[in-house]
Amino acid sequence: MSDPVTGAIRGSVTDTQGEDLPGVTVTLKGLSNSQPTKVVVSDAEGQFRFLGLPPGQYEVIAQMAGFSPFDDRDVYVRIDQTTQVRVVLSPNHME
Repeated sequence: MSDPVTGAIRGSVTDTQGEDLPGVTVTLKGLSNSQPTKVVVSDAEGQFRFLGLPPGQYEVIAQMAGFSPFDDRDVYVRIDQTTQVRVVLSPNHME
């Protein structure tokens, strides 16, 4: 059995009141490697995950209609570790 050479990102999406937000589009972009962009949608509990990621720096973007987008460019993946990301979306009051 070989040593693991990848890590993972797991996260949760809530609104500013702490309520889980399902159906949020979460995009992952590798900033320090040539990994293709990955996209998932948060589940019924607002959870999401990206598995099998090479170590490096990533950008996490979360978007949902009616909310201001979330963007974090300081997400780091390390070998054999899971990085936790907490996404809080603020309502977008623009009409």
